[in-house]
Amino acid sequence: MKLAGMGEDALVAALLRGLPAGRDVICGPGDDCAVLGTRRAKTWRLLKTDCVIETVHFLPEEEPQKIGWKALARTISDIAAMAGRPEHALITLAMRGDDELKRATGIYEGLKKCAKAYGVAIVGGETAGRVAGGRAFEF
Repeated sequence: MKLAGMGEDALVAALLRGLPAGRDVICGPGDDCAVLGTRRAKTWRLLKTDCVIETVHFLPEEEPQKIGWKALARTISDIAAMAGRPEHALITLAMRGDDELKRATGIYEGLKKCAKAYGVAIVGGETAGRVAGGRAFEF
């Protein structure tokens, strides 16, 4: 079966079969966020990851700052949908090796503005990329 014909729910169900769940998982994959904690706890942790993909979520000519804002705002929105308050974010940035540094720093300007507007601390993440021909590299 090809992924394109499955739909997101069927794909997620197939990927999650047999995955172990921790004792502190109140709500695992399949909702806006994972919910961690104990049923008696006064606060729970919400975990969320999201991505924005060029030509799917934004056009190649989009202003980098808007891309960065959107990338973080999508996750903040999902946390809000679960009645949560965002505090920390991890950022994964994957770009082509022939992209300009100005584009990457522009994306981070948008991330920083969104983080400041919503009181979120960017605490780490990952960078990766690929060069022509598909060879992957890390910065």
